[in-house]
Amino acid sequence: MRSHLDYFFTATEYSLTELGNIVYEKVFRKDFSEPGFVLIDYGLNFTSEKLRESMVNLKRQLGDIHVKNVGQKLLYQWMGRFDQQVTTKFHLDNAADQSFLMLGYEPSLIKSKLYFADYVQFYQSINISAAEYFERHNPMFTDGENLLKPYITEIEGFREVTYKIVLMNNSNSSRQVQSIGVFHKAEIIEKDMSQKRVINSTMIYSADLSENEMFTDEQQEDYISTQKIS
Repeated sequence: MRSHLDYFFTATEYSLTELGNIVYEKVFRKDFSEPGFVLIDYGLNFTSEKLRESMVNLKRQLGDIHVKNVGQKLLYQWMGRFDQQVTTKFHLDNAADQSFLMLGYEPSLIKSKLYFADYVQFYQSINISAAEYFERHNPMFTDGENLLKPYITEIEGFREVTYKIVLMNNSNSSRQVQSIGVFHKAEIIEKDMSQKRVINSTMIYSADLSENEMFTDEQQEDYISTQKIS
């Protein structure tokens, strides 16, 4: 559904400020003119620590923009690392109503595909509510996923061998809409438990200016430098 040019960026072509502004426009959307997700490819000449540092720095840049745009801050709901070789159905991660999932993919030999679905655009096109959509066309079932086909984007240029960040709008659109979320789905082409597929995961959410960050600067630095994988 979405053109490769709408969501794919090579990190070396932009400064952090430029990248932050582009990403914010693409992901923190209020209508369907933007995709609600981006992929930022850092190439081969990078490290796991640099990838996580880039994730933390990008979140800070997006937070500065968010304060100026909507008068709210961006806080972490979680930070973690895991080895994931499980195919999923289309879903939102269980997080705050206005939330944004940032994944840092490390190079892997495990072949996989990544998909996004603009489910809000679909249910609005048939004039039903979010509650009706989930009751009648839940994408966890085959029929529900089939109905989404015109609104599904398979990510082009998803190179398993590179370091990359994928940021998506995970907002729960069954509540009062501030920003419009998208479903995501991962497909593992062939498992190989002798190999790793490491994903660095952070969930950020929109919060009042009076709310405090749960993760201290020290914890964020630990996240950047840790070797632990769940």
